[in-house]
Amino acid sequence: MNTGRLILTPDNPHTLFDASGVEDLLRDLGMIANPLPEVAGHAFAAGDNLMRLISFAGCSPFLRFEPEGAGDEDFCHVRITSSTGATPAFYAGSNTKPPCCPYCRRALSDWRPAAEDWLQRGTLWECSSCGKSIAAPELNWRRHAGFARSLVEIFSVFPGEATPIPSLLEKLGRQAGGGAWRFFYWMP
Repeated sequence: MNTGRLILTPDNPHTLFDASGVEDLLRDLGMIANPLPEVAGHAFAAGDNLMRLISFAGCSPFLRFEPEGAGDEDFCHVRITSSTGATPAFYAGSNTKPPCCPYCRRALSDWRPAAEDWLQRGTLWECSSCGKSIAAPELNWRRHAGFARSLVEIFSVFPGEATPIPSLLEKLGRQAGGGAWRFFYWMP
């Protein structure tokens, strides 16, 4: 069972951050602990301060911090990912809702073809309501999907269950060159 992920990423989806610098920052903040070589990718155990840096809804969230067996990734841990591709990857899943035009706020019902066209050909979507041409990453995905080349994934977070504290995003932005950071939820 996949409960989802909280994704932290630079606001500009084309940004490729220095993964070792982000790792050092997250370790200094206590968000990550020891590396998890048995888990795919650049993964780390949750650090002692993770629950101070990520605010969970409810009075008593239940999080599992250890895998139940080999291949289990549905426990709370952190992975730092950087793409080698020139185009941002699209993170959409079972939780993705139709995005809205950032100009007129009209919902885009045919969003999947628009996103794929942008990824494959750089095609802009034209809003049928206001006529503006928009790249897929500029649409308002309402935190249910996003585009990124570099990201920090916090595993085992259900959409809407947790949010990063503002100072975490600010510190990540300063470490990664000064740009703003955002977050969204992904259920692959």
